[in-house]
Amino acid sequence: MKIGSIEKIMLLKGFSKDWMATQLDMSERQLSRYISGESEWTLALLEQVAKLFEMTVPQVLSFDEKMFFQHCNGLVGVNNNSTYNGMSDKAHELYEARIKELEEVVAELRKDKLFLQTQLAAAQKER
Repeated sequence: MKIGSIEKIMLLKGFSKDWMATQLDMSERQLSRYISGESEWTLALLEQVAKLFEMTVPQVLSFDEKMFFQHCNGLVGVNNNSTYNGMSDKAHELYEARIKELEEVVAELRKDKLFLQTQLAAAQKER
């Protein structure tokens, strides 16, 4: 059985086939077989996929990207008692951590720039 919503959700969440296959302990080719309908989904596998998506199996099976985008545009409030915000909490945490790292790098670079400017000014005075 082909479940087209899985590929759509992967795309919306920014999950690559390589990453998904690794998380599901299978090859990319095997994951492609499931996505294309060549291999049959098991309930256990669907539960693993739903967990990665931070959704339930029924939400994955009934996922409608039109409802997702309407929700994002504020046209609908809730779809089947579920809220789709487009970014998982984990992804948000990773972005926040990366932003903090980059802010620290910028602060260090500013210190280095100030130090180098001071050194340059001192060297120019010596001439």
